[in-house]
Amino acid sequence: MQSLIIIIHLLTMSINSPKTLDQAIHGRIQPQAQEIEQHIISCCMQSSTTVRIATDILTPTDFYNIKHAIIFDSISTLHTTNRPVDLLSVHKHLESVGKSPDIGGIGYLTEIIAINPTYSSLEYHCLIVKEQSEKRAIIQASTTFIADCYANEKPAHEIISDVDSAMLGIKGKAVYQDRTHEDIAMSAIKDITTPAEGGIKGIPLFGIHDLDFMLNGAEAGDLIIIGARPSMGKSMLFNTASVQCTVNLKHKAIGWGLEMTSEKNFKMYVSAAANLDYYKINRGEIDPNNTPLNKVYLDYTTNKRMIHID
Repeated sequence: MQSLIIIIHLLTMSINSPKTLDQAIHGRIQPQAQEIEQHIISCCMQSSTTVRIATDILTPTDFYNIKHAIIFDSISTLHTTNRPVDLLSVHKHLESVGKSPDIGGIGYLTEIIAINPTYSSLEYHCLIVKEQSEKRAIIQASTTFIADCYANEKPAHEIISDVDSAMLGIKGKAVYQDRTHEDIAMSAIKDITTPAEGGIKGIPLFGIHDLDFMLNGAEAGDLIIIGARPSMGKSMLFNTASVQCTVNLKHKAIGWGLEMTSEKNFKMYVSAAANLDYYKINRGEIDPNNTPLNKVYLDYTTNKRMIHID
């Protein structure tokens, strides 16, 4: 009787339901965030500047809903071939590859684009979808390892080795995405032919215009080494860059001090962030009710964008 009930339930499920047979029987749905997936796609179809952010973090396989995976694959293709990404372009491309019926045609695209997305939260939303994808990959891999253990055919050390390799593979995919020569070339050409905003291509890391202009900002893969004799201000310049990065630009940063403690680095960070005299800070001459000081403290302890390591 229980089997009959399960079969009837499966037959009455919507054809578009993401549940699999195994999920329905065991009453579990894998980690997913379908509403956020829709928001990401809506952003991409309404603002070309958001496509690069999304495609840098996500691949089509990261989407739980197969419709969203197909649409994002089309968006990625249009982006890498330097074609416009909008409602009609995506619909036309899906039709050209015979995928339009699979996602419900232009009707579903219109439904998604009607969503009012929050563009400022796009990167955060992409990271949520990426995390759900990683969890599903862990579940899939773990199921295989559990089956291997019950089968009792492989030695334990071999299964442990397989676990290590699989977990490293999942983590690697989170950082490094497989890209073709065309992907790399098109991404570089787009960057080459896009004028720099404010004359600086990367992140204005130091907040000092002439220096940032000379370095063309900081971009992914850059290694900037600050070298000078002792007491020349290397640490203070680093902390100035830390403040620019974490307080002004809202990015995350890690400060690793080989000579100074985290507390001493934080004092320099406070000096740069609150515009307080570093010598007065060292002598303990700052009023504990100082508003800029308390503002920096609150930002540092609440947002935790800056991490100091001894």
